[in-house]
Amino acid sequence: MTIVVTRFDNTSDQSGNPAKAVGFTVTENSKAFYIDTAVTLSDSLNTDDLIVQAALSQLTSFIEAQVADLDAANPVLGSQVSLP
Repeated sequence: MTIVVTRFDNTSDQSGNPAKAVGFTVTENSKAFYIDTAVTLSDSLNTDDLIVQAALSQLTSFIEAQVADLDAANPVLGSQVSLP
């Protein structure tokens, strides 16, 4: 599995507090999906790496479930084809 940060923007959470929108593209066996979340900024989340790790912590169970679904999908999904 490969997880790549593909979004890192300023935003606000549902209460209007400053936050970062952090998105990831997850690839497993040539199949991929995108997921994102908002991480509320705080004194303890004061570096980009800590914010990314907080986002991953929020999304870990969802990512694992989606990867399991991708692994169970028909292998034709994600395969390359050519025009005849």
